Amino acid sequence: MRRFFALCLCLAVLNSCRDDFSLEAPAADIPVIYAYLDASATDNFVRVERVFVESGGNANEVAQIADSLFYDVEDAVVSITSAGETVELERVNGDDLGLEREPGAFIESPNILYRLSDEDMNLIAGRTAVLTVATSSGVEATGSTVLIPEVNITTPSVATMGLNPGNYARSTVVRWQIGEEGRVFDIRFYFNIREFSLSNPGQVTEKRLEMVIDNAFVRPQRLENALSYSIDNELFWQFLNSQLEPDPDIRRSLDNIDLVLAAVGSEVEDLLEVAQANAGITSSQVIPVFSNVENGLGIVTSRSIATELEMPLNPASRDTLRNGIYTRDLGFQ
Repeated sequence: MRRFFALCLCLAVLNSCRDDFSLEAPAADIPVIYAYLDASATDNFVRVERVFVESGGNANEVAQIADSLFYDVEDAVVSITSAGETVELERVNGDDLGLEREPGAFIESPNILYRLSDEDMNLIAGRTAVLTVATSSGVEATGSTVLIPEVNITTPSVATMGLNPGNYARSTVVRWQIGEEGRVFDIRFYFNIREFSLSNPGQVTEKRLEMVIDNAFVRPQRLENALSYSIDNELFWQFLNSQLEPDPDIRRSLDNIDLVLAAVGSEVEDLLEVAQANAGITSSQVIPVFSNVENGLGIVTSRSIATELEMPLNPASRDTLRNGIYTRDLGFQ
């Protein structure tokens, strides 16, 4: 279950980096690659598509045609090389694995992905991994990344009595450790809540509320591997207030809280720097295409995901949940 949760988050992180690469270009065979490789994952999934129409065509229509967006089985070989070993990835339909593509400009089904199992290759943190897409037309697109080590969350944690944001005037600090390869971080809390109906005893509704703290926190330019992020306590209660409606027929229980922290490599940091450099009022307002894929487009990077699951709300904060100015009308017990 933990690995499935991490996989879902990994796709969320991948989707949070916009598909800024135009898939419309003069007729040519140009692979487009999205790869976030995780050395600790059981399965890694890579998305490979292609620039598909000649300039002037109707890209919105063609984006809904699977044969135009994806390579056929015989038209592309996707492989990873690391530590002197090369393994070919398996072409799969994400729909068959419960991995649905989010609605958008591109066709949602089939959801063609390429899978690397840890049974086929054991990716090792600190090593370089090279992803290659070789097409039947003779194009060989490559991108490489250094696999980042695991993230270690130190606080908050179950062992330290969970989350304690009871004092509005103070802050909660998330602390973690990671090697220098981890450059950009995504920090999220998930509140697991049950709602009980007073008029219909036995009716219980489960809710999971996602609070995005920061989805692009760039590592400060210092050498320490111990990092931290400070969150105003009041924001937690304001978030619950914004997500839940008062209802005299409902009593609520905040069962526990999950913390999920994802780290990605320097390639994403470079992407953000390119975007920010062209976003100011004195800029050209034209954001250049970022890609670290040679003979193609896209991004090949690495990631690591840490979770601290089922943390309790600290007993000192439960009174704030029941009686605080933001949550006292929400029926928490």
